[in-house]
Amino acid sequence: MEFFFNHPFLSLAWIACFVAIIFTFIQDKLSGVNVIGNNMVGVLVNSQKGIIVDLRSLNDFKSGHITGSVHLLPSDIKTQNTGKIDNYKDKPVILVNQDGLNLLESGKALTKMGFTSVYILKDGIAGWLTDNLVLVRK
Repeated sequence: MEFFFNHPFLSLAWIACFVAIIFTFIQDKLSGVNVIGNNMVGVLVNSQKGIIVDLRSLNDFKSGHITGSVHLLPSDIKTQNTGKIDNYKDKPVILVNQDGLNLLESGKALTKMGFTSVYILKDGIAGWLTDNLVLVRK
């Protein structure tokens, strides 16, 4: 308590950061989008008939992508132009980009469109390559 009274601005800043972290954590958990590792991709695709959606640029996709993945851009999801994957609303949809970051917005958008099982591949293609997993080149 002595610290709080001696440093009120620092204490309030700490409390604000703590509340923001908790709020973000709860919001992420309630979004319906889960983060998975490379080992779960095969399980979701093979046993549950899921699909991998690569959200990188078309050039990056052509230079190497996960086998069986479909190419879409984040802008396609924003504009609800998801015709390539509409048949997968009740199956796992795994979102992939270069590093696994900044995919939550696309995942939430798919959830709002009625996709029931949306996943983000942790570490993206970079993590896939780090684990020495194969990419297909077009």
